[in-house]
Amino acid sequence: MFCMPLLMNAQKNGKLQLGVEYGLSKSTNDSGILAIDARFRIINVGIVNFNAGASLGYMTPHLGYTFGFVANPNVTAEFGLFNFRLCPYLGIGYSYATQKFGGNGFYTNYDPIVNGETQETIASSGYTIHPGLRYYFEKLIYLDAGLKRTSGTVKGSSRDFHSESNVIFIGAGFHF
Repeated sequence: MFCMPLLMNAQKNGKLQLGVEYGLSKSTNDSGILAIDARFRIINVGIVNFNAGASLGYMTPHLGYTFGFVANPNVTAEFGLFNFRLCPYLGIGYSYATQKFGGNGFYTNYDPIVNGETQETIASSGYTIHPGLRYYFEKLIYLDAGLKRTSGTVKGSSRDFHSESNVIFIGAGFHF
């Protein structure tokens, strides 16, 4: 309710972007991540747009994952080339993920994280760097591709460890 004036103003001034993206990561056993991405343009300085936003994603079940959720608030600098149709960008943010493993027989006791008879929830968090490229077909529609690199800590019930992940993604969305 309190956000309605902000959203109405964003819609009039073309400052809001909403999109869907799909990413693949080797570090999550090739499970896919389906995410909703929202950004709000804070300021425009020459050919650079500064945006604040967040991605909320769901990790598709795969090889022992029974549930996975990712949240990534971020800020980006988008560089407008060719009349803002082609826009390389660089984002930084913080990522938080939670995943449930096991209980389904896919893992054995040889797995370093969990065996097939137990279920464990782990949480990971860390800083992200997010280079990418966005192409605006019209004033309203865009395609997006990039890499999200996260470096952080994974906390499980048995131990904590450092983790790095790379997610390559593609997406599409609307610019209001």
